[in-house]
Amino acid sequence: MRPVTLELSGFGAFREATTVDFDGADFFALVGPTGSGKSTIIDAICFALYGTIPRYDDRRLIAPIVSTGALEAKVSLTFAVGGEQYVAARVVRLAKSGAPKSDGRLERVRDGEVLAGRVSEMEDAVLRVLGLPFAHFTKCVVLPQGDFARFLHDKPADRQQLLVELLNLGVYTEMGQEARALAARREAEIGLDGPRLDALVEQGSDARKGTITAQLGACTKLGRDLQDARAEVERLTKIVDDAERDAERAQRLLGLLRAVEVPSDVARLAEQQRTAAEAVTAATQTAAEAQKVVQRDSEAFAKLPDLAVLLAARGAHHDLAALAREVEQQQAAQTKADARVGELGTALAAAEEARDAALATQEDLRTEHRAHMVAATLHAGDPCPVCGQTVSTVPKRRAPAAITKADAAVKRAQEQHAKAAPALEQARVVAEASRRARDSLAARERELTIRVAEHPDASKLAELIERIETARTTLDAARAADDAARREVDGARGRVDALAGRGKEAAAQLRARREPILQVGAAPPEPHDDLLADWEALAAWAEAESEATEARAHDAQAATDAAQAERRARLTALVEACGGLGVAVGAPVTLDALADVVVRAQRDAEHELAAVKAAATEAKKLRKVLASAQEEAAVAKQLGQLLRASEFERWLVSEAFGLLVEDASSTLRELTNGQYSLAFDETSRDFLVVDHRNADERRSVRTLSGGETFQASLALALALSDQLRQLATDGAAQLESIFLDEGFGSLDPETLETVASTIETLAVGDRMVGLVTHVAELSERVPTRFVVRKDARTATVEKVLT
Repeated sequence: MRPVTLELSGFGAFREATTVDFDGADFFALVGPTGSGKSTIIDAICFALYGTIPRYDDRRLIAPIVSTGALEAKVSLTFAVGGEQYVAARVVRLAKSGAPKSDGRLERVRDGEVLAGRVSEMEDAVLRVLGLPFAHFTKCVVLPQGDFARFLHDKPADRQQLLVELLNLGVYTEMGQEARALAARREAEIGLDGPRLDALVEQGSDARKGTITAQLGACTKLGRDLQDARAEVERLTKIVDDAERDAERAQRLLGLLRAVEVPSDVARLAEQQRTAAEAVTAATQTAAEAQKVVQRDSEAFAKLPDLAVLLAARGAHHDLAALAREVEQQQAAQTKADARVGELGTALAAAEEARDAALATQEDLRTEHRAHMVAATLHAGDPCPVCGQTVSTVPKRRAPAAITKADAAVKRAQEQHAKAAPALEQARVVAEASRRARDSLAARERELTIRVAEHPDASKLAELIERIETARTTLDAARAADDAARREVDGARGRVDALAGRGKEAAAQLRARREPILQVGAAPPEPHDDLLADWEALAAWAEAESEATEARAHDAQAATDAAQAERRARLTALVEACGGLGVAVGAPVTLDALADVVVRAQRDAEHELAAVKAAATEAKKLRKVLASAQEEAAVAKQLGQLLRASEFERWLVSEAFGLLVEDASSTLRELTNGQYSLAFDETSRDFLVVDHRNADERRSVRTLSGGETFQASLALALALSDQLRQLATDGAAQLESIFLDEGFGSLDPETLETVASTIETLAVGDRMVGLVTHVAELSERVPTRFVVRKDARTATVEKVLT
């Protein structure tokens, strides 16, 4: 696995969106102050793939990755495996309660195929792509803080399981299982094919072949005999068929002739039809006479005046008489209204004269008492309107009695005038309305006078109307008589039609008797228009024809019986021949049925003969197959037993550990100036350290100091990464990168130089090596540096090429 691009947002120290581009960075270092976020980048790689952080020691703990104050963390890792690129992305969201909710997705870049669409699918999908679970990933690819020495100090069983999975040694277990399964399948096939071979040998024997060959010859001979007998049997069959048809036709005709009988109601129906026809003639004559009366009365009525016009004129006479009374009443009302207007006009003129006189008297008195009127308008402090001097005191004066009396008279006169004017206006409105009503009545009177002008004499008009109504009554009676006559005609015709329907039924019965007789080839007499005569002629003919038909039926049956007996004898002989071959013949027995039976018997014999030959051939092939299966089962069984032993996998792991220890020891001697190397104890299945400066003493690796443990762990990690591709079978995990996040600051300068040289050597080739360090001496020797800085808000990453 090689990272290509890492994108972070809201993840740990990286609050803002940040992108780390690993393109071309085969050997790089993540550098920066302690706490700046260097290890967070390694954490993000692990989280994108496995959804957990190695440093947390709890795979369920994910909430702390969300930046402080943020509600969401996002990480997206584009990585390459074996030349194929993938994108692993995860999102963690915090609810209001603080509980995290995560989502994840894994896609292949080439075709966009979604390998995992939910968090629950991510672990299996990543395992299929990388070939490493999380625990092994943090031992072989990402060596995080605190876990650097995990592989060195692991339990022997865990270390062995890791190598089995890394090197894909499980393929040998699968090979053993497949070999044992193959052996079981071959043994089962042998168990099934043995009895089958015995059956094939018996089925393909020479004796069985001779018996079937003889049966086939007999079938062939019988087929020829059937062919020779076919012409005679077909001749007899034709005779039987023709005679049976003649007998059947004669019997059928005889039954039809005996069924002919004149229906009992045909004579009665003929009498009813005659009576109904006479009734139609009589009703038609009565209807014609009634139509003449209607024509005569209609012509007389048409010559009379229009009754509607006369009735309108009579109504106008009545309306004119009533209108005269209304006109008289309206004229009296008009006279009264005009008189009222005159009275109120006189009263209004008197009120105006009185008002004007009171106003003149009032004005004269005010002139006479001018000083009093001026004093009434003065106010203290205002200039006098006479002398112009300022009025200091308004004199108190009593109003003259004459002025007070004149003011009262003016008020009374004005009130009387105010009442007289509306009353006069109302009287004028009433008079005008009365005048319009009178004019309307006059117009109506003129209209009615015009309408009665053509018939001014009301009594003569009444006589004329009575004469017209009498004529209309007479016409209505004639029309009613005409309608009754027409209904009588319709009824008589309906009865004729009903009897015609019954006549059609009787004629249909006659045809129903004649047509079957015609269909069997007889020639009954032709029908005419007289239904009764037609029935009687058919009945007489049927009685005469019955005797001759009965004789023909007897002769045809005798011919049928003779031909059937001869044909039966010939077919019986052929059936007995089939019985000699052991072939059963079912009913009915016909030449075609016998031929089918013989053909089937011949075909069955041919199939059996072919089966005998095929069985002999199949038995020969099966012997070879059984021999091959027995040999293959023996080989597979032996291989399965060899691979079943647990020591085989143990031996493979031991060999792998030997190569790892050899490679790691070379690196460790270089790192420790020749003091230490590693060994593998087969008994305890654990690593030992060999102290060459202490007489090659062997002791547990747990006795090493912290710095020595780092050196041993680094040597082992580098050996594991370097040797895996040489040791693994096909399908093993591809360790294309390694990330070291541990302990460089605790090394002395000389050891640090050795470590740096070793790592530089490791980075040569197609493997990516990443270091997390704040040691300047080490980071300066790395060709690509990712400088991590952190301010008050977020961390940033800068790619620097040295």
